[in-house]
Amino acid sequence: MLRRTTRENSSARKTATATKTKTTTTTTTTTTTTTKTTTTNTTKTRGSAVVKSKRVKPVPKRKPDLDGPTIYNLFEDDTNNRVAHPLVHASMKEYKRVDKSEALAYFSDSVDSIKVTVGLSTPSTVTLPKREALCLDTHVDYKQSYVFNSGCAVWGIGFCPKVPEKDTTPNIHYLATAGCRDPGQQKYTLLQTQPEGSYLNSIQLWRMDLSLNGPQKQPVLDICLLHDYGVVWDLKWCPYGAYDNELVEDSMDKDKLPKLGIIACLFGDGTVRTIVVPHPVALRSKYPDVQENETLYMQITRARCTLSLPGTTPTAMAWGGAELLSVGHSSGHIVLWNMSEILKTGLEKNEKTAQGKAIVCNAPSHDGCVMCIEWHGIVNPSEYISSGVDGKIVYHDTTDPFISQVLIRNRVIVNEMTWPSHSLKAIAHDSDNTVLIMNLDVTSQFKVLERMFSSYVKPWGMASTEHHSFIAVGLVDGWLRINNINQIRRKSKPFFQRTVYLLCHNKETNMYQYIEDVTSSDVDIFKYNVPSSRYMDNAVLISRVKTRSLFLMI
Repeated sequence: MLRRTTRENSSARKTATATKTKTTTTTTTTTTTTTKTTTTNTTKTRGSAVVKSKRVKPVPKRKPDLDGPTIYNLFEDDTNNRVAHPLVHASMKEYKRVDKSEALAYFSDSVDSIKVTVGLSTPSTVTLPKREALCLDTHVDYKQSYVFNSGCAVWGIGFCPKVPEKDTTPNIHYLATAGCRDPGQQKYTLLQTQPEGSYLNSIQLWRMDLSLNGPQKQPVLDICLLHDYGVVWDLKWCPYGAYDNELVEDSMDKDKLPKLGIIACLFGDGTVRTIVVPHPVALRSKYPDVQENETLYMQITRARCTLSLPGTTPTAMAWGGAELLSVGHSSGHIVLWNMSEILKTGLEKNEKTAQGKAIVCNAPSHDGCVMCIEWHGIVNPSEYISSGVDGKIVYHDTTDPFISQVLIRNRVIVNEMTWPSHSLKAIAHDSDNTVLIMNLDVTSQFKVLERMFSSYVKPWGMASTEHHSFIAVGLVDGWLRINNINQIRRKSKPFFQRTVYLLCHNKETNMYQYIEDVTSSDVDIFKYNVPSSRYMDNAVLISRVKTRSLFLMI
């Protein structure tokens, strides 16, 4: 039976919407720090958008929590000062400095500078070099946003959680991005592995000053972690507490460094590796010849833990608090790893006995590859949901791990889900490109299934926050939309979905266009569109095809 009690709130997931696609040509990432109340006159056609923008004052007597999250937290946070893995530190033995000339082999030569059109009243085209960022406050008034040219297809992205009591620079935050280094040149699948040493790639760590006082400051690519583990399908930071500003205990080991965080990556060589990232300030103190705004290139010589099982390939992962790491496999199994001990001692791929001891549970969950895992809560959660290529969305409880419950069986592969800890509503998409709310509380006034987002194309990314009741959804065609999961739908009244921005890409000119201040759209308007099929013409009915087939057989 599903539990009817809500979880205690946890720290905010500082995530940005990112594509987890297998083939893409997108090389830019946008990050928005604040939301303004604006309106825009928009004329939109299928495949194109013409925007005529006009800024106005916020509508009076309009609830601000319908247009976007405010600067005040709606839910309390009890994980800000929690500490996790206090005895785990970064080590210089796991890294080696590399010159910039040697580091160029880990990046793509096909992606160079890109051109982005930004601005509302007076649009302008800006040339953005690779591995650099663009501040939008000089092009759009009061807009605290950035556009990044990472030089690769971004498949994993996330902000590093910090501990406020230890943090001496609260305005400085670090954003990690990773993915495929050569977008558009070659297609990759989850079951296609690149042997270790055959594919050079990198994990980028951006330093951002998110202070709202004064003009925006340019983000800097602080550290590049170079590796030869293949493409990065996904990356996830340890959700809380794994942050050190300085080493507290006395140690004679000169190789120890305070850690910025612990990051888990799903690599293309068929492994999940955890990396203890050193704090950039402490790492730069080892190399005084490197300038403050100069990128430091560090090669990963050894990951702290390497998680793998014989005969299967990892396809999804998620942290279950700070102690557990859940990994879904191509066989349909979900394995729970106990990270508290192996992060101290380390774990190699060939240490089968130690790997067996670190496994908490290995339970069959799906009939095929596991595509997504989402936990309910941040601090010591026990419930999570998973989706796979079999179309199932399954509910799990670690207190009874071998008894699961199928919530929904879809006609499509569910790639992305989210489940905020402050709510019993899980969010996933279906075969009609619609994002649905699955209400798991039968005593609630909301429906069991309720439409939240609709679009022409498939959702590729979802994110939720632990401080507010908003959900962000990224679409294939470049739209980023948000909505409030606690908004009640009423009859004869429209139910709107808010748009944060649209990032268009013109393949002919290879130019990007950043569009914002797009008016909200009605969720129900998309259900009147003719659904598209990649197998047959839309006018052909399944019943007619069956009848004609039987007639020919006779």
